[in-house]
Amino acid sequence: MEKDPFKPLKIISECPVCHERRSAPQVQFINDCPEGNLLYVQCANCASRLVVLVSFVPGGMNLLGVLTDLESNEIKKFSERGPLKADDVLELHQALGQKDFIKKLTE
Repeated sequence: MEKDPFKPLKIISECPVCHERRSAPQVQFINDCPEGNLLYVQCANCASRLVVLVSFVPGGMNLLGVLTDLESNEIKKFSERGPLKADDVLELHQALGQKDFIKKLTE
């Protein structure tokens, strides 16, 4: 029997932003990763968006949600990229140290 990745969200009773209880959120499955199922949830009332990681553990399940301003396709793109590497962090650190960093971003 296949698990329903949206079933755990039925326990979420209200939007964390507008506290709406009556409107069912829009839920989109993003992907299945080693840590659990990654879901994109949007409030039907205020359109607030959450990225939710649902993981199943021997004693039950864990839900970790984070408010976001990203669209679901952006979440999918970043989730498929993989974890950050030390070189990624070093490259960002070096870029931030350059005088014209902001100018390069806007070009």
